[in-house]
Amino acid sequence: MPPIDFLTSKQVAERLKVSRSTVLRLATAGRFPGSIQVGVGTIRRRGLRIPETAVTAYLAASALPLNEESR
Repeated sequence: MPPIDFLTSKQVAERLKVSRSTVLRLATAGRFPGSIQVGVGTIRRRGLRIPETAVTAYLAASALPLNEESR
C-alpha cells in the first residue's frame, strides 16, 4: 500500500484558490474524507492534514462539464 500524502490547510487553500477559512469549513462539513487533526481539540488551521487524494476528488466532483455549444 503506497503512503498517503497529506496537505496542510494552507496548501489546500492555494490549490483551490480559496481562503483557509473556506478549507476549514469544507473539512468540517466532511468534504475531505480521511482528513486528520494533529493535536488535541477541534479542527484548527495548523493541525489539519488533508489527503491529497481527497483534494483531487473534490476538484473532480466540482468541475463543470464543457458543453459543445459553449465553445
